[in-house]
Amino acid sequence: MVRETKITLRTKHINCIYCVALSFFILAIVLFVLSSEKSTTLNNQQNRIPVIISALIILLLSIIIFIWMTYYAIGYFRLKNRQQLSYVQNQMNKNSSEIRTTTSAIIFDNAAFTMDDPIVTNSSTNNQTSAW
Repeated sequence: MVRETKITLRTKHINCIYCVALSFFILAIVLFVLSSEKSTTLNNQQNRIPVIISALIILLLSIIIFIWMTYYAIGYFRLKNRQQLSYVQNQMNKNSSEIRTTTSAIIFDNAAFTMDDPIVTNSSTNNQTSAW
């Protein structure tokens, strides 16, 4: 249960960081749009340059966060898959190395019964008269 919680929390953190990168990307686009609208209404290119620079910085930041998070997530999930695969292989090796005991069985009218199953013979409910 603890491992599942850690995996869920890690996955939630990855999704959260992707949302932050997406928010930065949207903010950069909004800044580009606002800078172009402001420069056209004021007919002044000097006010546009700081806004474009800040938008470029935010855009680069969002791209770096997105690439870094993708690289981290791929490595994280590959590691988890390797750990799960090795766990399954260890369990299979452990189960195959165990000594298995078999119980004896009685075959009665093509049905297999173990020694633990009760077999009722000459039961009054099983005796039926046939009209031949």
